[in-house]
Amino acid sequence: MGSFLRKLPFPVEFAIVLGGAFGYALVSSVLAVVHPPSGPMHTELGMWRTIGVEALQFLVIGGFLRYRGWRGAKFGLDSHWSDGAWGLGLALVSYCVFYYTFRFVALIAPGLAASAAQMGHMPGHLAPALVAAMVLFSSFFEEFFITGYVVSALKEKAGLNVAINVSVAVRLAYHLYQGVLGVVLIIPVGLMFAYWYGKTGKLWPVIVAHALLNLAAFLPYIKF
Repeated sequence: MGSFLRKLPFPVEFAIVLGGAFGYALVSSVLAVVHPPSGPMHTELGMWRTIGVEALQFLVIGGFLRYRGWRGAKFGLDSHWSDGAWGLGLALVSYCVFYYTFRFVALIAPGLAASAAQMGHMPGHLAPALVAAMVLFSSFFEEFFITGYVVSALKEKAGLNVAINVSVAVRLAYHLYQGVLGVVLIIPVGLMFAYWYGKTGKLWPVIVAHALLNLAAFLPYIKF
């Protein structure tokens, strides 16, 4: 089996990794656009289920990539004390992008901004343990595949520009449920994360930045 997996052509590997990691999220996002949910997009039970599924996906797809010769160093997971500081910097810049983009949209299209602000993707309250799991594991899972794998794999095969654009396009596709404003906000941050990683080869700062942004988004919903 190991020999068979190692001999698979790269396009098959790429399809397996992206389909395995984000296939369900892509379908769910598109369905949410076609048939918007009447209540919150996420529930506590659903979010716990997502974490469990992501853990299983990570084990299976990670094992597959290991057979294919991928190791932590190839993803840029070698850690350094400065990774946290760079991650904080990326998070602050990303937050500024979110803030000023929202202000600009509110200025030229106040109705769109108001409807986006009222869009309920979260339930009313979230347990601290759930928030911690989402912030830590889901941030790692997403950036490991959409930035670490996609950019690394395509940079070697098609160049950095293609790698960045594909990473942003896939990230955008599974966030379509967030609506027009969500799409507008995702693009610049996705470009920044992919470009940073493509130039530095360091993934931990991107993971830290994503985790901090998730924490900021979840904080208003924590129940103590």
